[in-house]
Amino acid sequence: MSVRPLSIVHFSTADLIGGSARSANRIHQGLRAAGHNSKMLVGIKTGDDPHVAMVQGGRFGQLADRIANKFSDMMGLQYLFLPSSLGLANHPWVRDAD
Repeated sequence: MSVRPLSIVHFSTADLIGGSARSANRIHQGLRAAGHNSKMLVGIKTGDDPHVAMVQGGRFGQLADRIANKFSDMMGLQYLFLPSSLGLANHPWVRDAD
């Protein structure tokens, strides 16, 4: 019995900058090596992997994220809400994921 490959999307702040980004990228690469359709949506892309895309909120999105971060930090809740992430549900990779 063969297992059907999964279509997976990972969300990360970056693809290669920082420890958690590198860990997420290793998981992504491992899943691809195992035959799954793994992709990453990131805020900062520094690598050349075609299965990693940068999500751009534009200047308004960046400003909105900074303001939201200031308020959530004051409440002791880091990264509680990022306005630039609101459109992620409509991204084709997310819609096509399992």
